Amino acid sequence: MSRYVPTYVRKFSAPRNEFQFESVERSHDSASYPGYRTFLMTCKLTGCCFVNGLWTKQHASELSANIAPSYVCYCVVTLLFYGWSLGVITTSQVGPREGLTRTATVIFYGFYILVYVQAAVNAVIIASRSARLLEILKTCAALEAKLHLRRAEVRRRLTKVSRWCLVLAILDSIKYVVSDRKVIPSALKLMTAVHDWIKIMAVCLYCVGVFLVGMWFGLTFWLIVYNANVMREYFAGANETLVRALVAPSGCARTLQNVRLHQAELRRVLSMMNSVLGIPSVLLYGQGVFFMCATTFGVLLSGVSVLDRILSAIYAVSMAVILVVSANAAHKMTSEVI
Repeated sequence: MSRYVPTYVRKFSAPRNEFQFESVERSHDSASYPGYRTFLMTCKLTGCCFVNGLWTKQHASELSANIAPSYVCYCVVTLLFYGWSLGVITTSQVGPREGLTRTATVIFYGFYILVYVQAAVNAVIIASRSARLLEILKTCAALEAKLHLRRAEVRRRLTKVSRWCLVLAILDSIKYVVSDRKVIPSALKLMTAVHDWIKIMAVCLYCVGVFLVGMWFGLTFWLIVYNANVMREYFAGANETLVRALVAPSGCARTLQNVRLHQAELRRVLSMMNSVLGIPSVLLYGQGVFFMCATTFGVLLSGVSVLDRILSAIYAVSMAVILVVSANAAHKMTSEVI
Protein backbone atom coordinates (compact mmCIF):
# COMPACT_ATOMS: atom_id res chain seq x y z
CA MET A 1 0.00 0.00 0.00
CA SER A 2 1.37 3.38 -0.98
CA ARG A 3 1.75 5.96 1.74
CA TYR A 4 -0.26 9.20 1.36
CA VAL A 5 1.87 12.30 1.00
CA PRO A 6 0.22 15.69 1.67
CA THR A 7 -0.08 18.01 -1.30
CA TYR A 8 2.04 20.74 0.21
CA VAL A 9 4.84 18.24 0.81
CA ARG A 10 4.64 16.81 -2.73
CA LYS A 11 4.97 20.35 -4.08
CA PHE A 12 8.41 20.73 -2.52
CA SER A 13 9.66 17.13 -2.76
CA ALA A 14 10.70 17.05 -6.40
CA PRO A 15 14.02 15.46 -7.38
CA ARG A 16 16.97 16.98 -5.61
CA ASN A 17 18.65 18.44 -8.68
CA GLU A 18 15.52 20.45 -9.55
CA PHE A 19 15.92 22.59 -6.44
CA GLN A 20 19.66 22.73 -6.14
CA PHE A 21 21.05 26.20 -5.80
CA GLU A 22 22.69 27.48 -8.92
CA SER A 23 26.43 27.13 -8.71
CA VAL A 24 28.77 29.98 -8.00
CA GLU A 25 30.22 29.53 -11.48
CA ARG A 26 26.92 30.84 -12.88
CA SER A 27 26.76 33.80 -10.48
CA HIS A 28 27.78 36.13 -13.29
CA ASP A 29 24.49 35.32 -15.04
CA SER A 30 22.65 37.77 -12.80
CA ALA A 31 18.90 38.23 -13.13
CA SER A 32 19.07 41.84 -11.96
CA TYR A 33 22.00 42.90 -14.16
CA PRO A 34 20.13 43.58 -17.46
CA GLY A 35 17.79 46.04 -15.75
CA TYR A 36 20.62 47.76 -13.88
CA ARG A 37 22.58 47.85 -17.11
CA THR A 38 19.77 49.72 -18.88
CA PHE A 39 19.68 52.23 -16.02
CA LEU A 40 23.45 52.74 -15.97
CA MET A 41 23.61 53.03 -19.77
CA THR A 42 21.03 55.81 -19.58
CA CYS A 43 23.05 57.53 -16.86
CA LYS A 44 26.18 57.09 -18.97
CA LEU A 45 24.54 58.72 -21.99
CA THR A 46 23.30 61.62 -19.91
CA GLY A 47 26.74 62.23 -18.41
CA CYS A 48 26.37 61.13 -14.80
CA CYS A 49 27.86 57.64 -14.48
CA PHE A 50 31.49 56.54 -14.15
CA VAL A 51 30.88 52.80 -14.49
CA ASN A 52 32.92 51.49 -17.44
CA GLY A 53 32.32 48.49 -19.70
CA LEU A 54 28.55 48.76 -19.98
CA TRP A 55 28.57 48.65 -23.80
CA THR A 56 30.97 45.72 -24.22
CA LYS A 57 30.75 43.62 -21.05
CA GLN A 58 27.91 41.18 -20.53
CA HIS A 59 28.44 40.41 -16.84
CA ALA A 60 28.54 42.60 -13.74
CA SER A 61 31.83 41.09 -12.57
CA GLU A 62 33.58 42.52 -15.65
CA LEU A 63 32.60 46.14 -14.99
CA SER A 64 34.79 48.74 -13.32
CA ALA A 65 34.30 52.21 -11.86
CA ASN A 66 36.94 54.83 -12.57
CA ILE A 67 37.17 58.35 -13.92
CA ALA A 68 38.23 58.51 -17.57
CA PRO A 69 39.41 61.94 -18.83
CA SER A 70 37.45 61.61 -22.09
CA TYR A 71 34.23 60.93 -20.21
CA VAL A 72 34.89 63.87 -17.89
CA CYS A 73 34.90 66.09 -20.99
CA TYR A 74 31.58 64.55 -22.01
CA CYS A 75 30.17 65.29 -18.55
CA VAL A 76 31.28 68.91 -18.89
CA VAL A 77 29.36 69.15 -22.19
CA THR A 78 26.18 67.85 -20.53
CA LEU A 79 26.66 70.38 -17.73
CA LEU A 80 26.86 73.10 -20.38
CA PHE A 81 23.51 71.91 -21.76
CA TYR A 82 22.10 72.03 -18.24
CA GLY A 83 23.51 75.50 -17.62
CA TRP A 84 22.37 76.81 -21.00
CA SER A 85 18.75 75.72 -20.48
CA LEU A 86 18.78 77.17 -16.97
CA GLY A 87 20.29 80.41 -18.24
CA VAL A 88 17.71 80.76 -21.01
CA ILE A 89 14.85 80.23 -18.58
CA THR A 90 16.34 82.63 -16.04
CA THR A 91 16.99 85.48 -18.50
CA SER A 92 13.74 85.13 -20.43
CA GLN A 93 11.39 84.53 -17.51
CA VAL A 94 12.86 86.82 -14.85
CA GLY A 95 10.69 89.64 -13.56
CA PRO A 96 7.03 89.91 -12.57
CA ARG A 97 4.63 87.62 -14.40
CA GLU A 98 1.91 89.55 -16.22
CA GLY A 99 -1.59 88.51 -15.22
CA LEU A 100 -0.44 86.28 -12.35
CA THR A 101 -1.02 86.83 -8.66
CA ARG A 102 1.81 86.75 -6.15
CA THR A 103 0.92 83.17 -5.18
CA ALA A 104 0.87 82.06 -8.81
CA THR A 105 4.23 83.74 -9.41
CA VAL A 106 5.80 81.93 -6.45
CA ILE A 107 4.43 78.63 -7.77
CA PHE A 108 5.75 79.40 -11.26
CA TYR A 109 9.32 80.03 -10.09
CA GLY A 110 9.14 77.31 -7.44
CA PHE A 111 8.40 74.77 -10.15
CA TYR A 112 11.59 75.58 -12.09
CA ILE A 113 13.72 75.74 -8.95
CA LEU A 114 12.59 72.34 -7.70
CA VAL A 115 12.95 70.64 -11.08
CA TYR A 116 16.48 71.90 -11.65
CA VAL A 117 17.58 71.26 -8.06
CA GLN A 118 16.20 67.71 -8.12
CA ALA A 119 17.84 67.03 -11.49
CA ALA A 120 21.22 68.36 -10.32
CA VAL A 121 21.12 66.40 -7.05
CA ASN A 122 20.22 63.18 -8.88
CA ALA A 123 23.06 63.60 -11.37
CA VAL A 124 25.62 64.42 -8.68
CA ILE A 125 24.56 61.51 -6.45
CA ILE A 126 24.64 58.97 -9.28
CA ALA A 127 28.02 60.22 -10.49
CA SER A 128 29.61 60.33 -7.03
CA ARG A 129 28.15 56.96 -5.98
CA SER A 130 29.04 55.08 -9.17
CA ALA A 131 31.40 52.79 -7.24
CA ARG A 132 28.66 52.02 -4.70
CA LEU A 133 26.18 51.23 -7.49
CA LEU A 134 28.70 48.84 -9.03
CA GLU A 135 29.23 47.23 -5.62
CA ILE A 136 25.46 46.70 -5.38
CA LEU A 137 25.44 45.03 -8.80
CA LYS A 138 28.24 42.64 -7.92
CA THR A 139 26.79 41.85 -4.49
CA CYS A 140 23.42 41.05 -6.06
CA ALA A 141 25.06 38.79 -8.65
CA ALA A 142 26.91 36.85 -5.94
CA LEU A 143 23.81 36.64 -3.74
CA GLU A 144 21.64 35.23 -6.52
CA ALA A 145 23.88 32.16 -6.66
CA LYS A 146 22.78 31.32 -3.09
CA LEU A 147 19.08 32.15 -3.36
CA HIS A 148 16.36 29.93 -4.77
CA LEU A 149 15.56 32.00 -7.87
CA ARG A 150 14.11 31.01 -11.20
CA ARG A 151 16.51 33.32 -12.95
CA ALA A 152 14.93 33.32 -16.39
CA GLU A 153 11.54 34.38 -15.01
CA VAL A 154 13.02 36.90 -12.58
CA ARG A 155 15.27 38.39 -15.28
CA ARG A 156 12.30 38.79 -17.61
CA ARG A 157 10.19 40.55 -14.97
CA LEU A 158 12.98 42.86 -13.81
CA THR A 159 14.03 43.77 -17.35
CA LYS A 160 10.43 44.68 -18.15
CA VAL A 161 10.27 46.94 -15.07
CA SER A 162 13.49 48.74 -16.04
CA ARG A 163 12.35 49.28 -19.62
CA TRP A 164 9.02 50.69 -18.49
CA CYS A 165 10.89 53.11 -16.22
CA LEU A 166 13.01 54.17 -19.20
CA VAL A 167 9.90 54.81 -21.29
CA LEU A 168 8.35 56.88 -18.50
CA ALA A 169 11.56 58.90 -18.10
CA ILE A 170 11.64 59.68 -21.84
CA LEU A 171 7.96 60.66 -21.90
CA ASP A 172 8.47 62.84 -18.83
CA SER A 173 11.41 64.58 -20.51
CA ILE A 174 9.33 65.23 -23.63
CA LYS A 175 6.67 66.71 -21.36
CA TYR A 176 9.19 69.22 -20.01
CA VAL A 177 10.27 70.24 -23.52
CA VAL A 178 6.66 70.77 -24.62
CA SER A 179 5.67 72.65 -21.47
CA ASP A 180 8.60 75.06 -21.84
CA ARG A 181 7.67 76.00 -25.40
CA LYS A 182 6.82 79.59 -24.36
CA VAL A 183 10.38 80.18 -23.22
CA ILE A 184 11.74 79.95 -26.78
CA PRO A 185 9.99 83.05 -28.24
CA SER A 186 10.95 85.06 -25.16
CA ALA A 187 14.57 83.96 -25.51
CA LEU A 188 14.67 84.74 -29.24
CA LYS A 189 13.66 88.33 -28.52
CA LEU A 190 16.91 88.70 -26.61
CA MET A 191 18.95 87.56 -29.64
CA THR A 192 17.75 89.99 -32.30
CA ALA A 193 21.31 90.95 -33.29
CA VAL A 194 22.58 87.41 -33.97
CA HIS A 195 22.41 85.32 -37.14
CA ASP A 196 19.44 83.00 -37.70
CA TRP A 197 21.66 79.92 -37.70
CA ILE A 198 22.93 80.84 -34.26
CA LYS A 199 19.34 81.23 -33.09
CA ILE A 200 18.46 77.79 -34.44
CA MET A 201 21.49 76.25 -32.73
CA ALA A 202 20.66 78.04 -29.47
CA VAL A 203 17.09 76.71 -29.56
CA CYS A 204 18.31 73.16 -30.27
CA LEU A 205 20.79 73.34 -27.40
CA TYR A 206 18.05 74.61 -25.13
CA CYS A 207 15.72 71.72 -26.06
CA VAL A 208 18.53 69.21 -25.48
CA GLY A 209 19.24 70.80 -22.11
CA VAL A 210 15.61 70.64 -21.02
CA PHE A 211 15.37 67.00 -22.17
CA LEU A 212 18.54 66.22 -20.22
CA VAL A 213 17.09 67.83 -17.10
CA GLY A 214 13.98 65.69 -17.49
CA MET A 215 16.06 62.52 -17.73
CA TRP A 216 18.11 63.43 -14.67
CA PHE A 217 14.91 64.25 -12.81
CA GLY A 218 13.51 60.75 -13.43
CA LEU A 219 16.55 58.80 -12.24
CA THR A 220 15.46 58.66 -8.59
CA PHE A 221 12.03 57.27 -9.46
CA TRP A 222 13.61 54.69 -11.76
CA LEU A 223 16.10 53.53 -9.13
CA ILE A 224 13.50 53.40 -6.34
CA VAL A 225 11.09 51.28 -8.38
CA TYR A 226 13.74 48.94 -9.78
CA ASN A 227 15.56 48.42 -6.47
CA ALA A 228 12.25 47.67 -4.76
CA ASN A 229 11.39 45.04 -7.39
CA VAL A 230 14.86 43.48 -7.15
CA MET A 231 14.65 43.17 -3.38
CA ARG A 232 11.12 41.84 -3.62
CA GLU A 233 12.32 39.00 -5.87
CA TYR A 234 15.24 38.26 -3.54
CA PHE A 235 13.12 38.18 -0.39
CA ALA A 236 10.57 35.99 -2.18
CA GLY A 237 13.36 33.57 -3.10
CA ALA A 238 14.57 33.46 0.51
CA ASN A 239 11.03 32.87 1.74
CA GLU A 240 10.54 30.02 -0.72
CA THR A 241 13.74 28.43 0.52
CA LEU A 242 12.45 28.70 4.08
CA VAL A 243 9.15 27.01 3.18
CA ARG A 244 11.01 24.17 1.50
CA ALA A 245 13.20 23.75 4.57
CA LEU A 246 10.18 23.45 6.87
CA VAL A 247 8.73 20.53 4.89
CA ALA A 248 12.04 18.85 4.04
CA PRO A 249 12.73 15.55 5.84
CA SER A 250 16.37 16.39 6.57
CA GLY A 251 18.82 19.26 6.53
CA CYS A 252 16.29 21.69 7.99
CA ALA A 253 18.64 23.23 10.57
CA ARG A 254 21.37 23.92 8.03
CA THR A 255 18.91 25.41 5.54
CA LEU A 256 17.40 27.65 8.20
CA GLN A 257 20.87 28.89 9.10
CA ASN A 258 21.50 29.68 5.42
CA VAL A 259 18.20 31.55 5.23
CA ARG A 260 19.19 33.70 8.20
CA LEU A 261 22.50 34.48 6.54
CA HIS A 262 20.71 35.36 3.30
CA GLN A 263 18.32 37.65 5.16
CA ALA A 264 21.24 39.47 6.77
CA GLU A 265 22.94 39.86 3.39
CA LEU A 266 19.72 41.14 1.83
CA ARG A 267 19.35 43.77 4.51
CA ARG A 268 22.96 44.82 3.92
CA VAL A 269 22.22 45.26 0.20
CA LEU A 270 19.10 47.23 1.08
CA SER A 271 21.17 49.48 3.33
CA MET A 272 23.60 50.09 0.46
CA MET A 273 20.69 51.03 -1.80
CA ASN A 274 19.35 53.44 0.80
CA SER A 275 22.75 55.12 1.08
CA VAL A 276 22.44 56.06 -2.60
CA LEU A 277 18.77 57.02 -2.57
CA GLY A 278 18.49 58.81 0.78
CA ILE A 279 18.67 62.49 -0.21
CA PRO A 280 17.17 62.16 -3.73
CA SER A 281 14.14 60.25 -2.46
CA VAL A 282 13.42 62.86 0.22
CA LEU A 283 13.54 65.58 -2.44
CA LEU A 284 11.38 63.53 -4.80
CA TYR A 285 8.51 63.05 -2.37
CA GLY A 286 8.80 66.58 -0.98
CA GLN A 287 8.63 68.31 -4.33
CA GLY A 288 6.01 65.77 -5.46
CA VAL A 289 3.58 67.20 -2.91
CA PHE A 290 4.43 70.73 -4.07
CA PHE A 291 3.95 69.81 -7.73
CA MET A 292 0.55 68.25 -7.18
CA CYS A 293 -0.70 71.26 -5.22
CA ALA A 294 0.85 73.76 -7.64
CA THR A 295 -0.42 72.12 -10.80
CA THR A 296 -3.90 71.70 -9.35
CA PHE A 297 -3.85 75.41 -8.52
CA GLY A 298 -2.70 76.12 -12.08
CA VAL A 299 -5.67 74.28 -13.53
CA LEU A 300 -8.05 76.42 -11.46
CA LEU A 301 -6.43 79.76 -12.37
CA SER A 302 -8.52 82.19 -14.39
CA GLY A 303 -7.09 83.66 -17.56
CA VAL A 304 -5.11 80.51 -18.35
CA SER A 305 -5.40 78.96 -21.81
CA VAL A 306 -6.96 75.56 -22.34
CA LEU A 307 -3.63 74.10 -23.46
CA ASP A 308 -1.93 75.34 -20.28
CA ARG A 309 -4.71 73.82 -18.19
CA ILE A 310 -4.23 70.52 -19.99
CA LEU A 311 -0.46 70.62 -19.41
CA SER A 312 -1.01 71.43 -15.73
CA ALA A 313 -3.37 68.48 -15.44
CA ILE A 314 -0.79 66.24 -17.14
CA TYR A 315 1.83 67.40 -14.62
CA ALA A 316 -0.49 66.57 -11.72
CA VAL A 317 -1.35 63.14 -13.11
CA SER A 318 2.27 62.25 -13.96
CA MET A 319 3.49 63.25 -10.50
CA ALA A 320 0.68 61.26 -8.89
CA VAL A 321 1.72 58.23 -10.96
CA ILE A 322 5.35 58.65 -9.85
CA LEU A 323 4.39 58.79 -6.17
CA VAL A 324 1.86 55.94 -6.33
CA VAL A 325 4.02 53.57 -8.40
CA SER A 326 7.15 54.10 -6.28
CA ALA A 327 5.21 53.74 -3.02
CA ASN A 328 3.46 50.61 -4.32
CA ALA A 329 6.80 49.05 -5.34
CA ALA A 330 8.21 49.70 -1.88
CA HIS A 331 5.08 48.25 -0.25
CA LYS A 332 5.28 45.05 -2.30
CA MET A 333 8.92 44.68 -1.33
CA THR A 334 8.21 45.02 2.40
CA SER A 335 5.38 42.48 2.11
CA GLU A 336 8.01 39.85 1.23
CA VAL A 337 10.23 40.61 4.24
CA ILE A 338 9.99 38.01 6.98
